[in-house]
Amino acid sequence: MSRLEPTNQTDIEQRLLYGLAHDMGAPLRSVVQFSGLLLDRLDSRLDDKERFWLELVAENGARSQTMLAALLHYTKLASERQEGQPIDVDQAIANVLSELQAKLREAGAVVHSKASNQYITGDRAQFEELLKHLLNNALTYQLTGNAAQIAISASSIANQFELLVEDNGIGVKPKDYEQISSLFSRLHGAEEYPGIGMGLAHCCRIVDLAGGHISFNHSALGGLAVHCRMPLRNQGDAPC
Repeated sequence: MSRLEPTNQTDIEQRLLYGLAHDMGAPLRSVVQFSGLLLDRLDSRLDDKERFWLELVAENGARSQTMLAALLHYTKLASERQEGQPIDVDQAIANVLSELQAKLREAGAVVHSKASNQYITGDRAQFEELLKHLLNNALTYQLTGNAAQIAISASSIANQFELLVEDNGIGVKPKDYEQISSLFSRLHGAEEYPGIGMGLAHCCRIVDLAGGHISFNHSALGGLAVHCRMPLRNQGDAPC
């Protein structure tokens, strides 16, 4: 079979999504650029209603650009994946916590993470991206004034590795578990909680590419618990 031919339905869908996201980029750039140009050029001649309309066009265009960029990244996860990299789970967690340090401090978040001494094999960058999305999700979905409590743990049983991230946020009803991992899925308006609804979709895609699966349930901390289960692969081959 030619390497250019889609091998399955998922591959076809990914190519269609990539084509859609790529081809819509130029028209959206024009919308954002020209609406901004009109706002600058017509500044003093616009009444409040006209200014509001143009600002709305510019804002929605910029938001659509953000969504397209996220969609493009989603479609590239499979092709950019690097298999077989040794991953020190504790080091990966430390790397992500360091990267998000300022954001965690600003939110007054407390993160509990015990040393796990776990090693897996896969794509190191995507594993850290998975962690970032899970932590950002835990930070975002909090009640106003609530300091985030986040617990990260990692363990393995037989040939299965599990990463568990729990929080004390607003949580999710069981009936919505399937929906929250869909593309651009949002249970709340952007005015309540920022974002475009792609974080958990990226998580599910990354774990799926690793041959695993994600499940959700109620956290003992009061919010959401996200279980990411993946095959260990080459367990015991810890880097020196």
